[in-house]
This record gives sequence, structure tokens and C-alpha cells, in this order.
Amino acid sequence: MKIFISWSGSPGREIGEAFKRWIPRVLQAATPYFSPADVAKGTRWSNEIAEELAASNAGLLIVTPGSRDAPWLHFEAGALAKAIERARVVPILFELTPTDIIGPLTQFQSALFDEKEMKRLVNMLNSQLSQPLTDEVLEDAFNTNWPRLRDEVEKILKNQTQPSNRVHRADRDILEEILQNVRQLTKAQQSNTFVMPSGTLTLTAPTISGTGIVFPPSSVQQGPKLVIRRPLSYRKYEGGRQTTLSLLSDGGLEATHFTRAGIVDWGRGSQVSDLRKLADERALSENLTPLGPWQEIESSEASGA
Repeated sequence: MKIFISWSGSPGREIGEAFKRWIPRVLQAATPYFSPADVAKGTRWSNEIAEELAASNAGLLIVTPGSRDAPWLHFEAGALAKAIERARVVPILFELTPTDIIGPLTQFQSALFDEKEMKRLVNMLNSQLSQPLTDEVLEDAFNTNWPRLRDEVEKILKNQTQPSNRVHRADRDILEEILQNVRQLTKAQQSNTFVMPSGTLTLTAPTISGTGIVFPPSSVQQGPKLVIRRPLSYRKYEGGRQTTLSLLSDGGLEATHFTRAGIVDWGRGSQVSDLRKLADERALSENLTPLGPWQEIESSEASGA
């Protein structure tokens, strides 16, 4: 498996080199691509880089305060988005938070440089291998090598010749993004005829994360016809995502997926087993890591009793 590492300037270059050395220590079957020639990158996008990007299975964007707005990083991010599924393109943030990110990078789910987020990243990369490591082997490999990467990156950031000059986004800018996300969510609900389950989701601007497992029945108006959805089972994934399987009043079944960006209809069917299989295949294609098996919702819970 090939992993494309994108960077711009210093200390992005040094951090990218550290990741290039570190990844094969954790995932021996992974081959990172990292171009150290900053001048060549800035003058022309070489055929070598284009070929490596096209052959890559995942992309990592090294994002520092100095490179956050770098045109070259945004250019490669856009190229990666066209060549690779967005779920496998991850901006890694150094001395930044997700609210600091603007422009094209906001289309991806970023990761902070800490142990928890890097473990999630490694799990995603491992899932792309033709022969993934077992959970136990992967855990050992990560725990053994993580301290080395952490210390090396901390040293690089500490030894910067210039201060990071982190730029905070204006409050108005953040509020406008929150408003835009809420409007998109509302539009998605209306167009897909979904109702947000009360008491089970918490709005934490600018994202939505699942905090509950019991959904009360919801009534949704579809034109002149009223459809009742009664949740039957659910499955949770890392990143606050969750899929719910519901029985419709017309006798059909529906899989509804809750993401940070909104609500998505994952499909409909007549058999529970078939719809669960469909949802599991969709989750696998999006590299979602399940937090457990499908869980049944008791009828008394679903009715709010």
C-alpha cells in the first residue's frame, strides 16, 4: 500500500520525513512517498509526483501554522481528493485545532497530532492493507513506536527557527461556518424527510456527535403521506458516527446513518439481515471502525417508555 505525504515549508518537511520513517515501523506493508525537493515542488508538479499520487491508497497532509494557507498544500489536497476517497485523506494538525482550518482542507476529517488520533489514523491505514495486521499485533506495533515519533516531532517543533505565529480564526468566521453547517443539515433533513431523534444527539458546533443509543419513534411527513419510523437496532463507529435500522409503517426497513456533517439515507430493504449487510459494506467502504456489533433496541425503549 502506498501513502502519499504532502507538506509545505518548514517544519512540515522535517515532520513529513519523520512520518516517512515511522509508518513502515508500524505497518511494514505500507510504503510512504515523500518528496523532499521543496524547490522542485514549488516550480512544477513533476511527473514523478503525479504518478505516485495516482498509485497511492491514502494521503496524509502535514498542516502547520506556517503551511495552513500554503497554495501548494491546497493544490495537492485537491489532487488527492480527486484520486482517493476523502475518508482516506487526512490532514494532520500540528499546533492547530480543527477550527483553525479554512479553505479546501475543511472537506476532510482532520486529526490532531496526539496518541488517540494517531492510533485512529493507523487503524484506518491498516484497514487498507491486503492483509491487515490483527488488532493485537497492531496495538503492540503502535505502542512500541509511538513514543519515538512523538518525541521527534516535539523536538522539531521546539527547534523551529521562527515562531509558529499561529493565526486564530475570527469569531465571526467560525460562527458563519457553524450557521452554514446547520443550514446544510436542515436542508438534508428536509430533502431526505428525516427528523432528528430528540434526546439522543447533541449539537456541538460545528459538528454533530451521537450521545445516545435509544431513539424514540419519529413521524415524518412525505407529501400527503405520513410515515412512522420505529428504530429496531443500531451500530456505532469511531468518530461519533452511528447507523440506525428502522421499521417503516409501510412495512419496509430503512438504514439511516448519522455523521458529523448530517444525516444520510444508506438504503432500504425488506430483510433485516440484508439491510445490515448493506450498511456494513457501506461502512467498510468508508473505512469506519465499528465500536461493537449491532445492538437491538427494545420496543419499550423505542416507544420512550
